[in-house]
Amino acid sequence: MDNINMLSNTEITRRISEKQKELRLKQNISRQDLSASTEVSVSSIARMEDGEIKSFESFLRILRTLDRIDARPRETSKIRRRYLNGSNAVQS
Repeated sequence: MDNINMLSNTEITRRISEKQKELRLKQNISRQDLSASTEVSVSSIARMEDGEIKSFESFLRILRTLDRIDARPRETSKIRRRYLNGSNAVQS
């Protein structure tokens, strides 16, 4: 693994964006369902996954929905529970 301090901001953003998409796909959550759960547009989610994180607030909403923020009490989001129960296939 690279030393993060040696990476450019662009490279760090790209890696974060890739990880966000990887987490969404691993949880079988479509962009449409993530959008409905977070109130972040599908196009904004697509741009974030392509490395354009323009809104930190939107980014945090997505991380919360994907259960990736540990500063809050651990609870499973409605969308996550639905996918844990095996409904719906993913659309990228």
